[in-house]
Amino acid sequence: MVSFGSIKPQMGVSTTPTLMGQMPDLEGKVVIVTGGVSGLGRGICRQFLLKNARVYMADESQDHATVAIAEIAMETDGKYAQLLHLDLTDLGSVNESAERFLKKETSLHMLFCIADTVHSTKEKYTAQGYDIQFGANTLGHFLFIRKLYSLLISSTAAKCPTRVMWASSSVHARCTTRFNYEALKDTHARSQKFITPQTLYESSKFAIVQLGLHMSRMTFKEDGVVIAILDQGIQALNSSKISKIKFVKKLSRPSEGGTFATYLYAATHASDEPFELQGKYLTQPSRIGETS
Repeated sequence: MVSFGSIKPQMGVSTTPTLMGQMPDLEGKVVIVTGGVSGLGRGICRQFLLKNARVYMADESQDHATVAIAEIAMETDGKYAQLLHLDLTDLGSVNESAERFLKKETSLHMLFCIADTVHSTKEKYTAQGYDIQFGANTLGHFLFIRKLYSLLISSTAAKCPTRVMWASSSVHARCTTRFNYEALKDTHARSQKFITPQTLYESSKFAIVQLGLHMSRMTFKEDGVVIAILDQGIQALNSSKISKIKFVKKLSRPSEGGTFATYLYAATHASDEPFELQGKYLTQPSRIGETS
């Protein structure tokens, strides 16, 4: 059993969210959104297209993404996102997706890691043998960020850092004393009764906060990359199985406007201190907390 200190967000001074209509024009900016086919991710793709950014919708299903891209184009007067195939449950696919993007683009300004995998069984594993929720939500995104990090560095401008926004959840706080790495693979530890789909999901979100905080602390201002952890809100989950999972039903449902505001604030926030959001945990609606 691995033990970590508390990472419950300490709520700070309320900030003013960047409303959709107040977002700056993003002509020339390149954005990747994982989980952009539906839910919150789709809304983010749409909004950034409306602001003239070049948007890549990263998803494992070409069919679903093609439909979503066409529908968004109808809603945005012909603005099309680009499809980037990405299967977060296979680290080989993550590597290939990043390499494919690096061959197409010479800059990357915003990376939204919000794809979310929720399963109601413990019998699902990634291609590398990790729990499907931990593997997709945490490991897959972590590798994707690392593969694209050099491009994020080279895309920064004066007082305008590039940004990585990684979705966690308030349920991460339940895992601070029971994170069991051995249970994240097919081992005896996984067969214990207290290891459930719920605790595994909480573990994936806990690990996101830990890794995001670690990366933010290891990132130098000279790199010009801001890494923030965002509370995704329950409606951000893009799984048809959610309604069948009891622990999800117990979670509160923040307003979509609040969730949107948090993501848009993190992505376009301008300040005299451009690294104000570095290593911060943002909750609804756009309040800054600390991960400690």
